[in-house]
Amino acid sequence: MALLEKTFQAGEISLSYDEGPDNGPPMILLHGLTGVRQSWQDTFVAKYGPFWQQYAIDLRGHGKSSHAAAEDAYLIVDYVKDIVAFINSEIDQPPVIVGHSLGAMTAIGVGAALGDGVRAIILLDPPLAIRELPTADLHGANAWFTQLYGILKDRPSYEQVVEICRQMVPPGDEKMLHAMATQIHSLSPGTVKIAIEDRILEGFDFGEALDDVTCPVLLMHAQFGESGSLRDEDAAFVSQHTRNLTTVKMPYDDHGFFHTYWDETHPHITTFLEAL
Repeated sequence: MALLEKTFQAGEISLSYDEGPDNGPPMILLHGLTGVRQSWQDTFVAKYGPFWQQYAIDLRGHGKSSHAAAEDAYLIVDYVKDIVAFINSEIDQPPVIVGHSLGAMTAIGVGAALGDGVRAIILLDPPLAIRELPTADLHGANAWFTQLYGILKDRPSYEQVVEICRQMVPPGDEKMLHAMATQIHSLSPGTVKIAIEDRILEGFDFGEALDDVTCPVLLMHAQFGESGSLRDEDAAFVSQHTRNLTTVKMPYDDHGFFHTYWDETHPHITTFLEAL
C-alpha cells in the first residue's frame, strides 16, 4: 500500500511520518526504541491499511525525525509531548494508537493526556518491568542498547556503520545490511543512553497515567525472559489501574512476537478493533 511521506514540526523536533490513504478512521503507529516507522509495513499496514487511515511516525531521534538539541531529551514525557502535538494538529477525530515497547509506553502517556481524545490503545509488550527493575535486568534489551551506544557515541559515518553491521551479521545480503545500517546510523545516541542510565521514566508515573486513560485498552505481551519485557505482576499492575482492559499473553519469549507470530497475533487485534 502506498504511503505518503510527510513531516510535522513539534516544537524543536521535526517528526517524519508516513500517512496512508483515507480508508477509514485514524490509526497511529508508534515503533519501539531503536525502531523506525517502516517496521509496521508487513503487519499493521498490510492488514489494516485498507480499513483505517494510518499514520506511522518516526519518534524523535529515530529514522528521519530530527534529534533533540539536548542528548537527555529522550524521556517518555518528551515522546508523549511530540505525539500529543501531532494529534492535536493533524488528526480530526479520536485515533486508535498502536504502540510497541517504547511506543506502547508513549501511547499510555498520550492516552492519559488526551482522555476521550483517544479512541483506543493497543499495547504490544510495553517494558513495564522497568518501573521496578533496572534496564540491566532486561538482558536482551540492555545488551542491544549498550552495543548501539558503543557504536553511536563517537558519531561514526554511515560507511563505518555499514562495516560494523557487516561484522555483526555476516554474511548478510547487501540490501538487508544497508537497511540495518541506515536504521542504526539515524539514531541519536541519547535515545539508548537514557535507557541504559535508567532515566527514561523521569517525570512519568505509569500508575497515574493508566488511571487517566479512559478509552479501551488491549494489552498483548510476551512471556517475560531474555526478550519479553513485561512480567505477570506488571500485567496485574496494568489491570489494577485500567478501566477497560483486555489482556492477551502470548506463549513466546519474544519482544517482537507480533512480527514473528503475526498469524497468531492479528486475530486478537481484529476482535478488539471490531468491538470499538
